[in-house]
Amino acid sequence: VTDNAGNSAFDEFTLTWDTTNPVVDAGTDAIVNAIYTQDATVTDATSGIATYQWTMEAGPGVVTFGTPDAEDTTISASADGTYLCMLNVTDNAGNWATDTFTLVWDATPPVVEAGPDAIVNAIYTQDATVTDATSGIATYLWTMEAGPGAVTFGTPNTEDTTVNADTDGTYTIRLTVTDNAGNTAFDEFTLIWDTIDPVVYAGPDAVVSALYTQDATVTDATSGIATYL
Repeated sequence: VTDNAGNSAFDEFTLTWDTTNPVVDAGTDAIVNAIYTQDATVTDATSGIATYQWTMEAGPGVVTFGTPDAEDTTISASADGTYLCMLNVTDNAGNWATDTFTLVWDATPPVVEAGPDAIVNAIYTQDATVTDATSGIATYLWTMEAGPGAVTFGTPNTEDTTVNADTDGTYTIRLTVTDNAGNTAFDEFTLIWDTIDPVVYAGPDAVVSALYTQDATVTDATSGIATYL
């Protein structure tokens, strides 16, 4: 600027021209059972980020964001189920963009039924029942917790398995199950393994002329007697 006397002065300002939306990645889908941190990635090459806003778009309960106006935030939910969460980002020029991720919140352990107690004398299949309503099952593990010998599981990492023991006696068998959110539960059953025949003594020979009682002796050390005939 020059005035009428010929004096001059100037001033400058910086113009940042930005017509490009921010690049927003809300982070990976999550399957969790407790409060955790969602790690987002946001970039804006020209004017920079002005605001962040985390919101819950859908779900069976209420999602709580620890820092809802920051790039990363802790997250927890009030009820098990699947949620859709959104991160909305606006840059300093007013351009905005969003991204969503799916949150599966599962704080409930699986329901595990290892199957009925068993009395057997040869390899057999143990039929378990396992359910998990929210995140699904991640792993199964069959183990022997107590017993006089070794137990062999045909498929120790599946819901059902064949079972075989090397020594007669009573065993405690456990099925431990973990779901995709990290919740764990187990159930046990009792296995009686008995490959030895009963010991039977029918009693002494008898010469009689009238009704009498025959005194037999029968023993079975492991599983006990089921029937006499």
